[in-house]
Amino acid sequence: MPSHRVTSEQAQTIADDFIATHIGDQVTVGIPWQVDDGEKLAWVVPMVLTHTAVGSSSTIGVLIVEGRSGRIVAGTPKKIVLESASRFRQTQFTELESSLRRLRATGELSA
Repeated sequence: MPSHRVTSEQAQTIADDFIATHIGDQVTVGIPWQVDDGEKLAWVVPMVLTHTAVGSSSTIGVLIVEGRSGRIVAGTPKKIVLESASRFRQTQFTELESSLRRLRATGELSA
């Protein structure tokens, strides 16, 4: 069986280009892992939500990059990716808001 032609780094670049075009600028790629069913090779590339204050924060989907052609052959639907990002942002905002309230209540942070 011939070895795959697409490297991990190439799969990341392919996925990153797709994300920039189809998802948005607050999502980046994570570290891919290879899958092999004995006939086909592919890379699973995580889509990771980013935040300027905390950097990469949560995996919100994946893209599957075919290991020979470099084509994206499957992935988490955009609607689910965006819903996951929204839920995560809301959770993060709520946690941050709670922390700020606690700091204000203890006098460690002025209003």
